[in-house]
Amino acid sequence: MAYEADKDTIKQTTACQKNFQCLSDEGWKPCTISGIIAENFLAIELRCDVRQCNYCVSFGFGYYCQCPVRKEIYLKYSK
Repeated sequence: MAYEADKDTIKQTTACQKNFQCLSDEGWKPCTISGIIAENFLAIELRCDVRQCNYCVSFGFGYYCQCPVRKEIYLKYSK
């Protein structure tokens, strides 16, 4: 499935190391999100690799995503 994000959201996503693979790669497998924590954090069900994504954060016993594009994809397409 191809995903789309608002141009302003893409501009906010300045630390993407993967060249927006989530928007261009039909085979992209997103992290499984269990919900939104606070306003800008998505709780990730499984472990993410903090070395491979600038928006992945390990805190306590969980992993969280701060990516504006991933948040928009989650809100737009998870229903």
